[in-house]
Amino acid sequence: IEVAPAWLHSKYTDFRSANPADPFNPTPVVLDGNQLIQAPELPLNSSMEYGFAVGSGTLTLRGELNWQDRIYFTPFNEAVVSRPANTKINAFVRYEMGNWNLSVYGRNLANKTTIASALVNSIAVGLPVSGTLEPPRTYGIKIGYHF
Repeated sequence: IEVAPAWLHSKYTDFRSANPADPFNPTPVVLDGNQLIQAPELPLNSSMEYGFAVGSGTLTLRGELNWQDRIYFTPFNEAVVSRPANTKINAFVRYEMGNWNLSVYGRNLANKTTIASALVNSIAVGLPVSGTLEPPRTYGIKIGYHF
């Protein structure tokens, strides 16, 4: 069993920047006190793993629950380019025998749509927000050999 909570107090202390999404306003904005980009204040990673002998190999079961609070994708800490608090659940089953192993896995088992990155494009093109999403629920099988 593993539980790894953290507290990150990551704030800008002396930072000014013009907003690149607004090229018609080059005046620097004071960003002191804003949260650093992609730095959750309260991440929590936890997992449970159990392995036992099966035949001439080892079967390992593993579950993961990872949570983090809101993160921002720009130093301006705008909600439109942030990711709200989210939870990810993953599970793995692995069988090892000698140098060979076989794994079956599932990631993002709750199938939550989660923002991976986002930015506000220039006002010159109408302030659209663009970004990417993390993969949806994913299942797979891996076969491996240790040399």
